[in-house]
Amino acid sequence: MPVEILPFKKYAPFFDELAVLFAYMDRAYTESADYYGFHCAGCVNNCCLTLFYHHTHIEHLNLLNGFFQLGFDKQERIRNRARMVNQQVIDAVAKKEAPRAMCALNQEGQCILYASRPMICRLHGISHEFTAPGREPVLGAGCSEFVRQCGDKGYRVFDRTPFYLSLSSLEQRFKQEFNIMGKFKKTVSEFFL
Repeated sequence: MPVEILPFKKYAPFFDELAVLFAYMDRAYTESADYYGFHCAGCVNNCCLTLFYHHTHIEHLNLLNGFFQLGFDKQERIRNRARMVNQQVIDAVAKKEAPRAMCALNQEGQCILYASRPMICRLHGISHEFTAPGREPVLGAGCSEFVRQCGDKGYRVFDRTPFYLSLSSLEQRFKQEFNIMGKFKKTVSEFFL
């Protein structure tokens, strides 16, 4: 299969804004994780086994931008792994089981596209809150490993709201600029099918 060429250059200003937002997310997450002394390493409940849907075109194209910078052999391994993971998810859903399939980008415990990973991959794990417009904050306890390790520590505010709002605003401008219609809902594996 020939290497695909997509017109990513025209998206560069938006990818640059996304990189700034991601850096802000990463700093805020690290500060909170450091407060708790929580650092992901070798967890059996690895979030890379969790089925997450991603909802922004810009994160999808940003991840593909990173993907197409990899060598052809790595791209093919990811595509093959994505097909396998997607089938595992389909099979689990058909059996009415919770899908537990390792992300197609996880190689030997590390994300091969770590710098381009989507927002939820950056924010998952620690306790947090989110406030939808006109609603009360919704609190999340964090992943089971976080609760096990840090559940007895007092809650440090980690509000995801500004990250979601900033990403939503960037996504709307991105869609308007490039005349992209409709909603987006895919797993990381579906990005590469």
